[in-house]
Amino acid sequence: MAGAANATEAREVKKTSKSVGNSTDKSPAIIVVVVDANPSDYVALAPLAEAGEIDLRFLLSGRSALRERRYLGAPLWMINVHLPDRSGFDLFEMFFRRKTSPLVLMVADQYCAEDELRALKLGVAKYLCKPVDPAWLHECLQRIKIESGHKTPAGHLKTKPTK
Repeated sequence: MAGAANATEAREVKKTSKSVGNSTDKSPAIIVVVVDANPSDYVALAPLAEAGEIDLRFLLSGRSALRERRYLGAPLWMINVHLPDRSGFDLFEMFFRRKTSPLVLMVADQYCAEDELRALKLGVAKYLCKPVDPAWLHECLQRIKIESGHKTPAGHLKTKPTK
């Protein structure tokens, strides 16, 4: 039964993670990894993907995020606080308690002061509530582009190492 769930999860990730390019913009889309069981909650971000500004990659659980280590180099992660199989905070601690971590945003279905305090204590970049505002995310992406030293040949933005 678990194998069937994993196969369904993998199909969902492939189905929802398409790269959309924009021929007039020479900079590559920024890969944004969203770890959330409800990808439809991010439909407001579709215009950014259609404009080629972001390349959304959806992972439906903490387990799928742990299996998809190839996305660890992505410059922006959005992790739901409450994943189906673990806390988003636990996933953050497993992956990103290093000095050179990407920008990580914790996303909640609804506001909780305790969750916001925990996010700040852990050092995530921002605690957000759904729906994610595309205009705010656009500004965030501009900062990532400005702060990045240069692009890798694969199109990923490198983050400057923290001293």
